[in-house]
Amino acid sequence: MQRFLILFIFLFVVSCGGQTKEELVQEGNRLRDEGNYRGAVVLYKNALEKDVNYIDARIGLAEAYLSSGNFDRAEKEFQKVLLQNPTQTELLLKLATVYIQQKHPEKALLELDKYHADNHETVESLVLYGRAHGASGDIKSADIFFKKALQLDPQATAPRLNLAKVYLQKKDFAKAKEFLQEVIALDNQLIEAYYLLANIETHQGDREAALAAYQQIIQIDTEQLQAFYMSGILQMDLGDLDAAQGSVDKLLTSFSDRPEGSRLNGLLLYRQGKYEEAKVALENSLKTQQHLLSYFFLRFYPPKKGGCDIV
Repeated sequence: MQRFLILFIFLFVVSCGGQTKEELVQEGNRLRDEGNYRGAVVLYKNALEKDVNYIDARIGLAEAYLSSGNFDRAEKEFQKVLLQNPTQTELLLKLATVYIQQKHPEKALLELDKYHADNHETVESLVLYGRAHGASGDIKSADIFFKKALQLDPQATAPRLNLAKVYLQKKDFAKAKEFLQEVIALDNQLIEAYYLLANIETHQGDREAALAAYQQIIQIDTEQLQAFYMSGILQMDLGDLDAAQGSVDKLLTSFSDRPEGSRLNGLLLYRQGKYEEAKVALENSLKTQQHLLSYFFLRFYPPKKGGCDIV
């Protein structure tokens, strides 16, 4: 498999040789928009080999690194762009995003101050201010900036989503839920809002509502592993073992390289009283990821009469 991947990348790189730098960036943008960040990075780098000062390729490379979670490389590329062209102050917002992700809120605030020295406040910049203050532990300031962003655009979802997180930190679940419901009313495809809502419903003990939120996530994106896994847990908790089996099957077939399928399968088998099969499944899950839940149930193997249940 690894040799095939290396050969594929080699052929992919060779095939790029006849394209212009503009064509490479255009194709890189397409791959990035599709979520193929690795392929996009290859194309942007090839464009930069043709012209090291081609700023569109450098920006594309930085954004591909940012989207893929490679924040250290994203930071370096954004800094190179700003050195090359300091007038592109909108990239200061991207750099601030990188610093927030790297847990350097003080650096993010410096970049945002630079941005506002030459630009008007925007919803994006105010939300980033809020996120940076929140990351530094200043919840009060975060709340102020998110509300300021909402005043600037009452239809914006980002301030509401972040205000929901603020109220979650304050343990004000009713207010957090109110903001999330507003977000969903404005954009019913925003997966992050449903995950937050599911967490609230679970915390408040409404398992059916939590399951409904996870099922909504699956309707939006059938590749959401965590939604399938948590659905299976809740389905078992609610006693719907047939539905839980469906979640297990999805995980085992679509995410065969991940441990969640084997773990959920082990929990379901345990619930069904198939303890030997459950032991094998849980041990298989531990081969790829250490997890407290698997160890917990293996600790109670073989189970005592009237002993441990799944949830």
